Amino acid sequence: MLARIFTNDNMFSMFLLFVCVVAWRALENASYMGSIFPRTVVILLAFFTLINLFQGLKKPEFVEIFVGEKKHYIFVMLLGMVVYVWAIPRIGFLLSSVSFMAIFFWLLGDDRNIKNAIKSIIFAAVLGTVLYFIFVTVFNVPLPRSPWGFENYILRLRFW
Repeated sequence: MLARIFTNDNMFSMFLLFVCVVAWRALENASYMGSIFPRTVVILLAFFTLINLFQGLKKPEFVEIFVGEKKHYIFVMLLGMVVYVWAIPRIGFLLSSVSFMAIFFWLLGDDRNIKNAIKSIIFAAVLGTVLYFIFVTVFNVPLPRSPWGFENYILRLRFW
């Protein structure tokens, strides 16, 4: 019975639920308006994590993590996260995020070739730009800008 509970997915789901509880508790002293978005994210994360946990308990899959060639990318990914956090205040949120996502999409893909690298770059550029636009214009979150100022072109796009 315990082996059925302690699968990789279930353990990660339990960890994420713990993170949700900690995040919710951290928002207790935040203002009402300042906590709306973070609480929404926490609720959505907890909801989808519970779905994943229930599916994992219903049909547990025993998958070995980090097997084969992908285990070599663990260090690269961890280093990439550190570089991403370091780069945000230096080259801006948009350029850092697009670079980070493009590299990670390419590394996590099955085939690492030029065609998939181009797809990763395009997808990361579109996703990063949309997220930047939403956070800055809809949520009014001030994100670090690049020293080159190309974010101004994105912010000029107003659809409403």
